[in-house]
Amino acid sequence: MTINQLLLWLAWISAILFIIRVLKDPQRQTGWLIAAAGVFVAAVMGLILYPRISGWIGFGIWLLAIVAPTIAAQQASTAIQSERYGRAAIWSRIAAVLHPFDDWPERAKIWSIVAAGDRVGAAVTSDRLQAHRNLDTITGRLTTGLIYAIEADWVGLLAWLKAHTQAHAPAQTLAQTPAQTHNNSANPSANTEQDINLIMLYLHGLGETGQIDRLVAECDRLATRLEASTIRPRTYRTWLFAFAYTGDLEAIDALIASRLLDVPDAARDRWRSIARVNASLARDRLSLSLLTERPLRLRIIERLHRSFLQLFRLSSSSPHLTPLLEPLPPLPHTPLKPETSELLLKLERRFVEEVRYGFHRPLYFPLVTSIAIGLNCLVFALELMLGGSQNAFVLYALGAVVPAAVIENGQTWRLLAGTFLHFGWLHLLTNMLGLFVLGQLAERWLGTLRYSLVYLASGVGSMGLVVMTVALGLDADLRFVVGASGAVMGVFGAIGAVLWRGYQRDQAVTARQNLQTVAILFVLQSGFDILNPQVCATCHLSGAAIGFVVAWLVAPIGMRLRQPAL
Repeated sequence: MTINQLLLWLAWISAILFIIRVLKDPQRQTGWLIAAAGVFVAAVMGLILYPRISGWIGFGIWLLAIVAPTIAAQQASTAIQSERYGRAAIWSRIAAVLHPFDDWPERAKIWSIVAAGDRVGAAVTSDRLQAHRNLDTITGRLTTGLIYAIEADWVGLLAWLKAHTQAHAPAQTLAQTPAQTHNNSANPSANTEQDINLIMLYLHGLGETGQIDRLVAECDRLATRLEASTIRPRTYRTWLFAFAYTGDLEAIDALIASRLLDVPDAARDRWRSIARVNASLARDRLSLSLLTERPLRLRIIERLHRSFLQLFRLSSSSPHLTPLLEPLPPLPHTPLKPETSELLLKLERRFVEEVRYGFHRPLYFPLVTSIAIGLNCLVFALELMLGGSQNAFVLYALGAVVPAAVIENGQTWRLLAGTFLHFGWLHLLTNMLGLFVLGQLAERWLGTLRYSLVYLASGVGSMGLVVMTVALGLDADLRFVVGASGAVMGVFGAIGAVLWRGYQRDQAVTARQNLQTVAILFVLQSGFDILNPQVCATCHLSGAAIGFVVAWLVAPIGMRLRQPAL
């Protein structure tokens, strides 16, 4: 299969899968359907008119029409959950340029107005948003909710959500079961789940009006719906509401330090203040101890950064949006119900599982992964300088694994050198992409030294097993092997080992779900390796096995999750 054919199939399959995903979405935004259909049609027309470059045409349009605007939209949503409204406005403008459908130009205007609220004040911001109120569109409904929030009318917000959803929403929504449908009139969120941002405003309103038991119940009920979202900060936001309004300061500190790193300092102080005010509601919780995940160098940098800000902090401060940065004082609460305390333990356990076993960006710079990628790229540049990355003489001189040279001449150094050589651009790019995605996760879980051991043991060990197969006469036709594929697959196996052990020890739902994903990807990768004669299946499979075993033996125990005392 040529690169052109591969890219063509990628464009077709991705467009079809994207259309299916949009059709399953309750919002079913037609703009994304048009974009996905355009990619599919462009790939077909390219195959008819320009068959030699049809894959590049379809792939390019796929990147421009789907990938780029999707990334911009996700970044905008992530910024909103982190209360970085200026950043949300910038990403919304980018999304509006790339995808001028589905109210994105309108959303860019909305978040620009909200972002400017720090300068002009809440009253002016509310007046500017009035022109964008429209209950027939997603953005218009969001604007209405924002106006209530900016005016600090949380009671009015909840009343509007209840009245609006009864009048306009369908009888049954994605996160409901048939038995829950009759409760729609008492549960505004049951019919606002199509508008994610309205869900956040609804939960915020419950906290501000003192309906804590209901807030925690809603956070638990919406967990499945939000955890299925690609925007993980939405789930983190629900945890923030639940922990803050029940006075769990330890959980708030851990959440902000691990998952909501981008939250502004003013917002961090506000949520901590809310937790301190409601501390009387706190009961025995899970032992979180999550700040130890942050390495010493990160804590030193953060301490220096805070000292610098305190040293040069301006004496005057600009006005803030009242509801978004300065909430109303919490209302008096009644003691939490026993079932609410149980739900809080459940939410906190999921939070700990997410921190320990979730697929998310690392909290610090992935040093070893970056060094490994840099070394592979430098060696590849050396290949090009000496005559080309597909020149057998160049590869041999630089250390390609030639079984005869290792067996007969004892050149065992080739087992290591060969893991940094690559045969062509595509070989290098695929391996480095896999290392970039998987390496950051494994390095965070294993730590610098253990991760280095897994990487080197998998790379060198897989090369050694290839040589053994030749020595035993199992693969006499093999002439030479190069590439970091064995090491990358070892990192893949290490991730599987950490998740497997985590599921066995902690019975963590997140570990089990992510382990299933890893298993499916491994089966697909193994099938491709076995069916493709150009791929060294022995390297890949042995590398994954070695990585799994080494990680199982050396991976840190990590945190144990205390069972809720129900």
